Amino acid sequence: SGYKPVQLMKGSDDLPIIAVRTREGNPPILSMKIVHCGNRLCNSGNQITTVATGDSISTFSIDAGSDGMPLIAYIEEASMSSQVASVHLIHCKDVACTSSDNTIILSVPVGQGAQPSYGVALAGGETGKPYIAFGETYNYFYNDLYLGRCTDLLCSSFTTTLLESYPNYDVFADVNMILGSDGLPLISYYKFIDSTAAQHLRILHCRNTECTQKSVTTIAQIPQNPTDPNSMMTGSNGLPWIFYYSYDSPFTGFMKLVKCLDNACGQFTTPQVVDSVGPNSFPPYPRQNTIAYNANGNPVMSYFDSNDIKNAIKIAMCRDPQCNDFNIVNMAAGPPLALAGGLSSLALI
Repeated sequence: SGYKPVQLMKGSDDLPIIAVRTREGNPPILSMKIVHCGNRLCNSGNQITTVATGDSISTFSIDAGSDGMPLIAYIEEASMSSQVASVHLIHCKDVACTSSDNTIILSVPVGQGAQPSYGVALAGGETGKPYIAFGETYNYFYNDLYLGRCTDLLCSSFTTTLLESYPNYDVFADVNMILGSDGLPLISYYKFIDSTAAQHLRILHCRNTECTQKSVTTIAQIPQNPTDPNSMMTGSNGLPWIFYYSYDSPFTGFMKLVKCLDNACGQFTTPQVVDSVGPNSFPPYPRQNTIAYNANGNPVMSYFDSNDIKNAIKIAMCRDPQCNDFNIVNMAAGPPLALAGGLSSLALI
């Protein structure tokens, strides 16, 4: 979810499935691809399927459906050729997604309303009625955050609820979503506050299935303004955990962990610093992070660290379920341009 161009999940056959957005050809064409790994190391027998193509595919999110097959929600923004912005849901008919259904659940021509943009998040596929959260923008001045609920696994129809609306360049970024222990959506996102030039990391908790009743909590106010990544999971106590990057100054950045103390995250722990990471360099911030559990039931966090000397993909492995202590491992490292994509993703395989 959010702006994460590489995402990983476990297939119904217990093998890794990788969703990736690629840019190929001249002129370049964007594609959504599914990689079904032939083994757990993903080093042989891999099957690659292109599930969508276009010149303006942007953000996407992957989840498992109630049938165990992959679901992919994505936004195709308006372009010179299409002049239409749309939200799609792909339902794979097999674990490698060699056959699939692609449902356009929302389509808006240019000039005829707000355009889907700024991120998409998918959750609740296992219920057979997925939720899709996405942003919309109108002439770059009015920005809205919506939640759609599908009536079936293929999303043949769905209802939408306006969650938040802001004018004056206040935009939503890096939208993520999970279902809480009550079965209702929890949505994390950044809202840029134009008047303060700061980003607010927020958690929105739906109080009913259509999210017409909700609560919103600001987890952190971050003074700098890159599009900071964040990720969520349900902790061992059934309450949300949020892992995020805090760009505290032009020279200092931290990966931080927050544990919610109630299902709506109305109260939460003081942000725990996991690692000090790249300052204002190229790339200027970690672009993707993920939090999940390992086989021992302990949280594991992956993230990208960048500085002027070396870039690295790191994993912080908690030594207990509450992550009171952890060990940090460099999984890959190289000069600044070698790992410039800043991508990482985790799934328990």
